[in-house]
Amino acid sequence: SYYFAASATAFLPQVERLVIPEVLSLEDLAVFGVLAALVISPYRMLQAGVGYTLFPRLNLATSRRARRKLMREECWVVLVGGGGSALIVWFLAPWVTSMFLGDKYELTAGLVIAGLVAGFGKLVGAIGRSAVNALGSKRELAAYGAASWFALLGAGFGGWLGSRWGVPGVIYGTTAGLSIRWLLG
Repeated sequence: SYYFAASATAFLPQVERLVIPEVLSLEDLAVFGVLAALVISPYRMLQAGVGYTLFPRLNLATSRRARRKLMREECWVVLVGGGGSALIVWFLAPWVTSMFLGDKYELTAGLVIAGLVAGFGKLVGAIGRSAVNALGSKRELAAYGAASWFALLGAGFGGWLGSRWGVPGVIYGTTAGLSIRWLLG
């Protein structure tokens, strides 16, 4: 059941890259690549940090009260870290893009906001994934794996639906599809 969940979660962070060339142009994929590098990547680092720190601490917690306290603390860390990252990214990403790429790519406010929403979604998913992996039974891990596969399908469908609004639409659609995992898992 662990491998079942892990195989789906390997695709989930890359779902936009898989959907965009199918529903939009390669130029749109390039724009997304710039957006992912400058806006979404800080959230991937925070996501990895959540996974590496929360999982072992939850395993070591000896009571339900201690686990709840850890989860509250982690949520605050994610909120503050994610919010601080959003402020930095909001101001720096368009400037860095124009400085290094000139007018070849433009990160509009709508694109940056979509990237920030996707980043926060990935962070929230990391908290849930760490909790399930640390505390879940084999049956709960299997259910989480199934929810991850449904989320992958939902993200693909959401990206397809959102494609009429370009790259931001695909991002919002895939993020909405990924939320299936939070609802089912």
